[in-house]
Amino acid sequence: MDNEILTWLLITACAAGFGGGAAWQALRRRSKPVKRRTVDRVGARPTGPKMPQPEVKLELEPVKHGPVVGVRRPSMLAFTTLEGSVTAADLFVQRSLDIDEDHYRTLPVPEEELKTLNSLFARNCTLEKEPGDGLSCHIYSLNFSKMIGDALRSGFMPHSNATSNDLQVIALGENAQALGRPMEVEDHEYGAFPYVTQLWMMCDPTDKKHELDGLLEEELNGVRQLLQRVKLLVTAVEGLAWDQRWDALFDLVRDVRRLGAGEGQAQERSERTDKLAQEMYAINRRIDESLATLEKNIKTPEEADVALTTCIPSILERELAVLYLRTLAVIRVVSGDNYLHGMHCSTYIARNVEKFPDVHALLDKARHIVYDAMEVQGRTMNATAMDLAGQVKRDADLLGQAHDESVARLKTDVERLQTAIDRYLILQGRPRRYAVRMREDNTVEALMVLEH
Repeated sequence: MDNEILTWLLITACAAGFGGGAAWQALRRRSKPVKRRTVDRVGARPTGPKMPQPEVKLELEPVKHGPVVGVRRPSMLAFTTLEGSVTAADLFVQRSLDIDEDHYRTLPVPEEELKTLNSLFARNCTLEKEPGDGLSCHIYSLNFSKMIGDALRSGFMPHSNATSNDLQVIALGENAQALGRPMEVEDHEYGAFPYVTQLWMMCDPTDKKHELDGLLEEELNGVRQLLQRVKLLVTAVEGLAWDQRWDALFDLVRDVRRLGAGEGQAQERSERTDKLAQEMYAINRRIDESLATLEKNIKTPEEADVALTTCIPSILERELAVLYLRTLAVIRVVSGDNYLHGMHCSTYIARNVEKFPDVHALLDKARHIVYDAMEVQGRTMNATAMDLAGQVKRDADLLGQAHDESVARLKTDVERLQTAIDRYLILQGRPRRYAVRMREDNTVEALMVLEH
């Protein structure tokens, strides 16, 4: 009974407390005034031209990168036979410049020989390459050490491989510091030359055709073609003499192309060249004197006709002699290694064309002889004399046109020859820069030499 009364008293007290709190909160809210927000409405003001506002440039703080982690790619590979020694390396390989790609000339190396170099350049693809760095993707420059280059150039030849090549590859970073440990190169087969020596033999210019060999072949073909025309016009004795001169020139070209100084006449190239050149100069003097004599002795239309007929083979012989001298000048450049001597030979080519005889004086005199005869005889000239006069006039015009074309052709060829010779002489005075071009499968495609 007492417990029930106590429970009801507690419930009644809680209800009274809750109700009193609610009534007090209601009275507090009613007594507090509510503030209303007032908005002042102002009419729009007239707007004028907008003044340019200065641009606010937000300076962004540079992103700070943390230290580079991971595998670093080398910028150069050094090949050495002395374990771990970069200073004793025989060969250095790095990516070539993009601007040099169009100036490389492919060396004539057989495909079978190039396959033997695949093991040597198997790690070329590991070299560092970034977009926009100006380096080639597939062409790698080859730099032989000065000691090895001088030794191989002077004729030093190491023994063939007996057991192993013992060649190591050292990866070098940007500061020429070795990255990691040296890597081994696949061993050579028994009896083969070391890799670097074999690579030098493939690049060595003394074992390849000369850079001017194609130019020499063009000059030789020019002599051969003009010789056939000359032999149809000159006497049999002169034709036989020109055949003998051709044989001497052809043998000289063959000996110049031969590697080294062989036995017999190959050791007398300079003397044979000088002898043949002096013979050409003697022929030029003979032809020039003959043309001068023909011009001096013309008195009648008949003599003018004979002079023009005799002049045709003389001019062809004179042009043939110039082609001989041009070929001899190229031979001197190919067989020599002196820059000044090569420049002299290039100058002689132009000088021989400048001394080419001008036959217009002879042609003009022949025309005047015919005109004078027609003026003196007038209507009394018979049909034969009139035909002869017309024939002399036509022959003089055709001969003058052919002479001018020959001189123009010779001058054009002089510019072409001098450009090729000067370019070769400039390259000859510079150290040769070799490169290797790799395929997509990282095999050797070609060996090349830079020519600029």
